[in-house]
Amino acid sequence: MSRHTEDREEAATTGERSPGDTTLVPHSGAEAPPPALPRSAPYATERVGAFEFDLATGACSWSAGFSNLLGFAAEPGSGGWEPLLARVHANDRAALVERVRELLAREGELELDLCIDLPNGEHRWIHARAKSRTDPSGRIARCTGVAFDVTRLEGQKEDLRAKEARLARSERRYRTLVAASSAIVWSMDPEGRFVEPQEQWAAFTGQTWEQYRGTGWLAMIHSDDRARVGQEWAAIVQSRAFGEDEARLCHAASIEWRRVRARAVPLLAADGSIEEWIGTNEDVHERVTAAELVRESEERLRTVLRATNDVVWDWDLRRGELAWSPRYAETFGYPLDELRMSTVECDRRVHPDDRAGLDRSLAAALEGKGEFWAHEYRYRHADGAWRHVQDRGYVKRDEQGRATRMIGALQDVTRARHAEAELRKAELLYRELVHSVKAILWRANPATLDFEFVSKEAERLGYPLEQWLEPGFWIAHLHPDDRDHAVRFCLNATRDGRNHEFEYRFLASDGRTVWLRDVTTVLVEDGAVTELVGILLDVSELKLAEARVCESDARLRAIHEQSSVGFVSTTLDSRILDANPAFCAMLGFQREELVERTIESITHPDDWRGNAERRDALLQHDGTHFHVEKRYLRKDGTALDARVSVVLIRDPRGAPACFVGIVEDIAERKRYERDLQVMNQTLERRVQERTAELQAALRDLESFSYSVSHDLRAPLRSMDGFSHALLAERSHLDAEARDWLGRIRASCTRMSDLIDGLLALARLSRDELEPAPVDLAALARKIVEGLRAAEPARAVEFVVRGELVARADPRLARILLENLLGNAWKFTARREHATIELFTETGASGERVYCVRDDGVGFESNLARRLFQPFERLHTQAEFPGSGIGLATVHRIVRRHGGDVWIEGFPGGGACVLFTLSTVHGEEARPVPDSGANE
Repeated sequence: MSRHTEDREEAATTGERSPGDTTLVPHSGAEAPPPALPRSAPYATERVGAFEFDLATGACSWSAGFSNLLGFAAEPGSGGWEPLLARVHANDRAALVERVRELLAREGELELDLCIDLPNGEHRWIHARAKSRTDPSGRIARCTGVAFDVTRLEGQKEDLRAKEARLARSERRYRTLVAASSAIVWSMDPEGRFVEPQEQWAAFTGQTWEQYRGTGWLAMIHSDDRARVGQEWAAIVQSRAFGEDEARLCHAASIEWRRVRARAVPLLAADGSIEEWIGTNEDVHERVTAAELVRESEERLRTVLRATNDVVWDWDLRRGELAWSPRYAETFGYPLDELRMSTVECDRRVHPDDRAGLDRSLAAALEGKGEFWAHEYRYRHADGAWRHVQDRGYVKRDEQGRATRMIGALQDVTRARHAEAELRKAELLYRELVHSVKAILWRANPATLDFEFVSKEAERLGYPLEQWLEPGFWIAHLHPDDRDHAVRFCLNATRDGRNHEFEYRFLASDGRTVWLRDVTTVLVEDGAVTELVGILLDVSELKLAEARVCESDARLRAIHEQSSVGFVSTTLDSRILDANPAFCAMLGFQREELVERTIESITHPDDWRGNAERRDALLQHDGTHFHVEKRYLRKDGTALDARVSVVLIRDPRGAPACFVGIVEDIAERKRYERDLQVMNQTLERRVQERTAELQAALRDLESFSYSVSHDLRAPLRSMDGFSHALLAERSHLDAEARDWLGRIRASCTRMSDLIDGLLALARLSRDELEPAPVDLAALARKIVEGLRAAEPARAVEFVVRGELVARADPRLARILLENLLGNAWKFTARREHATIELFTETGASGERVYCVRDDGVGFESNLARRLFQPFERLHTQAEFPGSGIGLATVHRIVRRHGGDVWIEGFPGGGACVLFTLSTVHGEEARPVPDSGANE
């Protein structure tokens, strides 16, 4: 908004204009009345007029053009200040007086737009510029200025704002339609890749943005369809036209493959290039027979029609009844028999926080005189969710003006909220693009080629705007080598009335030479050139790019000639067009000898057929390249192993032009592969030998375990038996002797427990795993019930959070929990009220972590690693009895399940054992009832 417009609006709002306060300076002499304007004179105007105000006399004088601008007689005029001010619209007078006073108070310039009241009641917009002038003594003596008719420009601005408003409405309608569509609506870049999140795609497939960005969306297509869809989609992108395809797509909610039909339409720019692809995915899984196809097509049409319609309602104010269209049931999930209801029932479904505002809005509409009403509020869906709705209605009144009926339409705009945010983002992007256009708009005198107007972008060349308007500026700043040609070309084209475009070099303020492309339009009226308008584009980077392309071509040619990799180009029928020195050296030919041949003639006979089939497939399926390993025939008849990358080159129209092959000598690699094959065979033999040795060692270990189980227990039983006999039969033994014998028996018992623990630990490594779904929560509750039965006096709260189902060996899972929960029960014995918890949490890498936590005695955190070693104990047997292999057993079970286990704690603060169990055989765990088999 310009300064004069802001002043005028503020004045219209505050009413602070003082029409009588228009005196600028005192002056003598009678005021000359404004010249009479005959009623028959047309209010035509010249485009510019001049005026002058004498500070000493207070007199004004103006040109004939200025007389026309203000609606006076078409001749030069003079007089006082008031006749001129009288023609200025009341809203602009105070601003004009204030600005002129400032100009007369100190030397300077003013520039503002004014609205002029013409005698016939019409209005005209002028743009005035004025500058104060001083006398020889340095005092301000007068001001002079010019004015331009800008009425047409103001109309163009209004038209532009109206077009922008229509564009915004169109964009909102598009976003709303996308949000309301039952299909998956998506957009891709010209190459067919997702470059921004697609909410509907993610909701259907369950993919995250990181998974489907780019071409990651192909991963959700059935493996049997993926290659075909990829090829057909590439063909659609290449064709630059509407395309459709059908494939099986994984649906996240139902976890099943759904057949989906995809349609894509290219969105073209003004130059014909593709800006983006717009498309939809429609679920057509239920389509089986031709009759079903027809019915589904008709149903889809009805669905689309319903999706674009609002929920229509009819409110009978006299009866207090409200009737809905069938769309109401579809939109809010209520049964069809609720399409008629009382207003009380409808009011209950409005969000409590919005009810009062809705009532006030409706009351105002019904009590007022208006016909239309609109309001936005939240409405309850049948599933309990709140939906944002936009409601609008038409009020029907009787002859006395009382509202009798109200008919309206309601639209669910919940999903449109996101579309509105995207629209704001698009509008911001549009403004940024507009402001980022690097172009200088200008207007010039056709006779002198002097600029009369330049846009703000001109300052990028370092010159202020006023300097651009100085006489001779453009010609003076042309590059000396381009000056004569540019001026002569522009004058000749202007004389002939031809629009023209040319390039030249221009000197920037910092000494840089800038290439400009000048696109000039010659305006002609009544056969005479009136002015020049145009656009200056900075094409320096383009010129630099052209130079770089030339350099790149030279470098590419040098690479072609000097590369150690072979390059060969052929026609579509396999005739050799060219070959670089490296390819010639590989085969021992001169370039001239190869040009006379075909690729078939220098290819091993056993490899040519496959090579030809790949080339034909590349031509038939619109591909770009393929890789192949083949054998060439050297000039001396020997074979050369090579890896060839064949690229299909197309002309600007997209038609195949030739093939280019990139050839790499892989003879050395082939030798390595043969050697590696021999090494692999040797390695396999050694693995078999080591496996046999390992099996023998396992048999020895089993024999040792048997010896431990039988040979060590016999002495222990003997020691325990004789100790018991002494205690039972020798009553004369003193207390000290009996204490010693008791200790011997206790040590025998502990030794037997240690042997049992070692054998159990050894068996954990040998037994075969039988994985199955195990409900750890149910299993833990049974174990805790057993612990409570053994010690009913203890007060221990056992907490299980969530359903804990894991896939594991049921027997080992029970041993795992028995050891963990038994430890927690044991080390909380000193607490009057203890708590043991079993729950899961998510690890740093997203894995599931199982946790058993207690509030017992705890331990020093630096000793955590020792606790998983056999017989490692932090407490004496007297404090907390045990064998010392419980956590070692836990560690062995977790590792056998492919997981990890660790422990956290601190003295007096309890302990928490955490472990993971990997999925066995790639199957997900399913909850099953706990049974005796799992025990």
